[in-house]
This record gives sequence, C-alpha cells and structure tokens, in this order.
Amino acid sequence: MKTTVSIIGGSGYGGGELLRLLLGHPNVEVKHVTSRSHLGEYVYQVHPNLRKRTQLKFIDPAQVEPVDVLFLALPHGEAQKRIDEYAALAGRIIDLSADFRLKDSADYQKWYGEPHAAPGWLGKFVYGLPELHRAEMAGAKYISAHFQVHNFREGTAVARAMAEVYGIKVAIHCHGGYMFNGSYDEISHLIELGQGNIGINIDTAWCIQSGNNPVEWAKKFKGSIFGTHYKDFIFDAKGKYKECLIGDSALDLPAYVKALDEVGFDGFAVIEYEAEVENPGPTIKKAVERIRAL
Repeated sequence: MKTTVSIIGGSGYGGGELLRLLLGHPNVEVKHVTSRSHLGEYVYQVHPNLRKRTQLKFIDPAQVEPVDVLFLALPHGEAQKRIDEYAALAGRIIDLSADFRLKDSADYQKWYGEPHAAPGWLGKFVYGLPELHRAEMAGAKYISAHFQVHNFREGTAVARAMAEVYGIKVAIHCHGGYMFNGSYDEISHLIELGQGNIGINIDTAWCIQSGNNPVEWAKKFKGSIFGTHYKDFIFDAKGKYKECLIGDSALDLPAYVKALDEVGFDGFAVIEYEAEVENPGPTIKKAVERIRAL
C-alpha cells in the first residue's frame, strides 16, 4: 500500500523539485498540491519539466484531505501561522522552511527579528540534519527538512562535470542569510570545488540581507562573477524587508556598477522586481534608465 502525501505550497522551486522526486517514488501517491496564485492550473503549466508526468491541478489549501505525510513548501514564516491546521491533516509533517529549525523561541526572535507564531511547536520538530540528528529523525513525526552537507560536495562535482561536457558556466545564486550559500566563505568554497566552471550570481538584495556588501563582493569575487540580479530591499527596524526600485534603499547602485566595471564583469545581468505584480513595468523601466545613466 502506497504512502499518501500532499504538498502545501507547490508552485515554487522547492515545491516543484519535491513533487518531481515524489512522483518518481514507487511507494508514494501524491494526492494534492496547493497554490492560491495558480489555483485550477495544471501543475505542469508552472513546472514544465513535469509535463506528461502528472495531471494534478493546483487546489486551494482548504481543499486538502487527510494524508499520511504532509509536506510544507511555503515561504519562510508562513508554516508556523497555520501549523495546528496542518497537523490535523497528517500524522507526519515535513517542513522545508526555517520555521521549526530552532528549539528556543528566544533564539528564533534573535535570528529572524520577530517572535515565533507557534512557539509551542518548536520543541516538537526534529531538525533534519542527518549528520547530527539521524537517530532523532528515525520515526519522528515532525521534521524540519535540511540538506545533507556532503550533497553539496557531490552536487558540485556533478555540476562541474556537466559544465565541462556542455561548455557552460554554473552560477551559484546567493539567497540570503538563512541559506547555506548565504556567506562569502561558503560560496568561495563551492567556487573552489568548481575549478573554474562554477562562479557566483550576485543577487544584490539578498547579499545585503545576509549582512554582506555587494560592492565588496564584486571585488572579492573578481573573475568568478558569472551573473548578477539587480534587486533592492527596504528594511524596517526588525529586519523585515520589501522590494523597491533599485538604488532607492540599501543598494548603492552607482558604486556597485562601478565595481563590476572595475573587475571586468561580462556576465548576464537581470533586473529582478517581484513587487507590483499587476503592473511592474513602470518601475522596471525606471531601473533600466538608472543603470543606463551610469
């Protein structure tokens, strides 16, 4: 008899990769995948790599029925808000976010800048790092998922080999302080393992969010910058952020562009702006004009 599973939040990268893996498991039956923004659409319309592999459609989270295992692939901070509801749907929960990785609510507030919405649940989850908690994970009902550290070394070797075969470059996208690849030391180590075929894609906003300076990174990663995402955040007193026009807040746009020029950057550049989803065009146009004026 197959294990039934559902995914809450399946439209993002993590949810899509999770679904791909689950669809290939012989002993798993995927019952539901949720997404409010893509409600009613076929999953493969958002994840083209799953075309011909599933006819599942995205449903509203309220429509999810009880299953054996519930996966939570929501943005950081969201799972904790409804964890009691999710626990009623499955005897086992695996959360892909950082919501339940820490045991102490004071530590959570210290590192994430706001109180935890469900502090009583922190002690119920096992941090899914096998190198440290393998015994606790065996039979655990609630797991806060995490990569296995050695997978980065193995994955980097595979990426390097494929880059050599296909004559391409692989850029690591830095994505904030809560990610493994959010620090200079970690990214430098992966670049070293890549032996010239792996470099960095500097996302300016997430670089700043992790406590770093994109201008300094441009200098430090000279020769290894394969791409950049121009992006800016407005930070409040608690460290919460929202997107804005590049150069309006934390990003020193002239200094960053100058630094890229000085190190001979010739990779791809993307203006990333995910706010004003109904009409982002005017702000993106202003961003292009700002860069061209430098």
